[in-house]
Amino acid sequence: MLVDARLHLCLHLRMRPISFLVISAASPSLLLRARVGEMCAVSSTQKFLVQQHITTSKHQANKQLNSKQRQLFLTQPTTSNVRSEFNIDLCRSLISADIPLYKLKNKVFREFLEKYTQHTIPDESTLRKTYAPSIYDETIQKIRDEIKDSSIWVSIDETPDKEGRLVGNVVIGLLCEQYSERILLHCDVLEKCNNKTIVKLFNEAMGILWPKGIMYDNVLFFISDAAPYMVKAGQALSVVYPKLTHFTCVAHAFHRVAEVVRDNFPKVDLLISSVKKYFSKLPVELTC
Repeated sequence: MLVDARLHLCLHLRMRPISFLVISAASPSLLLRARVGEMCAVSSTQKFLVQQHITTSKHQANKQLNSKQRQLFLTQPTTSNVRSEFNIDLCRSLISADIPLYKLKNKVFREFLEKYTQHTIPDESTLRKTYAPSIYDETIQKIRDEIKDSSIWVSIDETPDKEGRLVGNVVIGLLCEQYSERILLHCDVLEKCNNKTIVKLFNEAMGILWPKGIMYDNVLFFISDAAPYMVKAGQALSVVYPKLTHFTCVAHAFHRVAEVVRDNFPKVDLLISSVKKYFSKLPVELTC
């Protein structure tokens, strides 16, 4: 029998690099499976031809390819779990310089970085998903270490972004004798701009600053514009934060006064707007 002859041949091959051989009765070939798990077909029944095939570049390439494509268990360590120090520094530098991460898609920029850093530049999504969250956690921890249990002031304002979403921004600062930098603590998209969303945004920011427990007595001042919903939010927050004092922006007060003056003097308003339109259409050389 052909199968018995091939089985007899396989038993006498005694090739150590091969873990086992599979005999195919449908075709005169040997299916070799090496220890790394790749499968290939050799159209021969002689030992030296099998050995010759194992040393070919095609066999070695298939061996490396299949070894890379093996599926790992969740408990097994992978190289992707190891964070690159270069990628962390790159992501931190781009964020600190206010350079959007999607700029890495620029071919010339990528080639420039790869040429002079001698590193493979990661994709924008890799930095955003793998490295940006850790940098955010580091920054928040630095803010916590700077504020600690000191008294602070809080300012909230909302502004529409490029896509028309209402983005609320929470800025805080230390209340001390020396000048302290203003810190952007929290940003979030607001479904609606009213007193309830402002109160929720305020409490979320304080929870980020003091995760183990909000220090209600350390929030002394709340600064915002004079919009009615901000005034209502300040009144609601004063109940929870006993030492909180709400200040409305003086610039908005002057703006409201100017709006009343403009309504009472429509001819003057028309004159000023006409002069503004005239100068806005002049060449830049004449307006300088």
